[in-house]
Amino acid sequence: KLAAESAIIYEGISVNTAAELVLFAEAHDCALLKEVAVDFFVDRAAEVMASEGWSVLTESASTVLELTEALARRSTSLEREETTDDIERMRVVTLRRKLDDKNLEVDGSRTILVKRLKTASS
Repeated sequence: KLAAESAIIYEGISVNTAAELVLFAEAHDCALLKEVAVDFFVDRAAEVMASEGWSVLTESASTVLELTEALARRSTSLEREETTDDIERMRVVTLRRKLDDKNLEVDGSRTILVKRLKTASS
């Protein structure tokens, strides 16, 4: 699963695929893919919102809320904070690196990764 997630990211996300990939990643607990797709949305929100995939995404109120929050975080520069010790604010790649350093499982949703790292750090 992690290899497939990496392959999708490597191939690249486009305006036409971003919204659908957010939903796909959410449905399959692909935390890194979701983070990259959300980042793409934040960078090119107007274009993604004009895509065909956007109408499907808007059927999920919780996902629209999450994207809105991502836009707000970006505007306050909180999301790009890599030096934080606050596990809740770490990026997926940072969470996975810290989990791997502790020889813990790196697969799962962002919520699961945060919980796993908090448990290991306490």
